[in-house]
Amino acid sequence: MSHSNTKEARIKTLTATQLARKQDTLEKVNKAIERLQKIGAKINFQTIAKEANVSVPYLYKYPELKAHIAQLRNQQSSMPSSPTVRPPVTAKAHSQVIERLKKRIYELEKERAELKRKNEAVFRTSL
Repeated sequence: MSHSNTKEARIKTLTATQLARKQDTLEKVNKAIERLQKIGAKINFQTIAKEANVSVPYLYKYPELKAHIAQLRNQQSSMPSSPTVRPPVTAKAHSQVIERLKKRIYELEKERAELKRKNEAVFRTSL
């Protein structure tokens, strides 16, 4: 195989690899957009880049991707946002929260006492 054939083969391999990476990354971006839409998250370049694990400039690099994200963002901002409605807190739910917090306080106080005891033991042995 001559030098030029080897060079051409390398170029073909690199081009194919680059194209495959581009397709994989674009697929990751599209899946990220779908996930964000499914959970009702805010759609913008920053959130999509973070979700797809790509840079924001990467998203701006491809005009069709840039236009698609801008369109989604504009659609989302033109939708009226519904306020988050929380169900009223029942007495039972309130008492459950209080019980959990009391239990947590008890556990933390117990842990603190144990650590204090160990700390005093270490201090006595170091003297």
